[in-house]
Amino acid sequence: MTITDNRPDVLRGAALAYATLDHIEAHPRSWHQGEWRCRSGMCFAGHAAVLAGGRWADVLGTVHDTMMLAEDGDLAGVRRVDGTPVVAVGRRAARLLGIDGETAGDIFHADNTFDDLREKVERYLGPRP
Repeated sequence: MTITDNRPDVLRGAALAYATLDHIEAHPRSWHQGEWRCRSGMCFAGHAAVLAGGRWADVLGTVHDTMMLAEDGDLAGVRRVDGTPVVAVGRRAARLLGIDGETAGDIFHADNTFDDLREKVERYLGPRP
């Protein structure tokens, strides 16, 4: 299933996936595939969501390391934390990349190496645009 976002200013699909790979390759110390977000970095999904303009949820002074502030395009999976609409970073990244949950699970898997990510992005999203 392909999910679309009609805002022209947001990177998405294959362009976002390859921009994310490029960013991780240029800043490898900021990449921690096993963590959505930690003090020193984040996983592929976290990088993709942030590169597309996502903002992490910091509700009532509490940082939620798996949640982003909900946006208009986030229809599925939005919930409220302390009254603030939030969405899981994996859902946000999957929506922006235009991939389904099963594909997201494979690309976002914690054990993926950078080479795994590169291969899976090409397999699921096609060659670099």
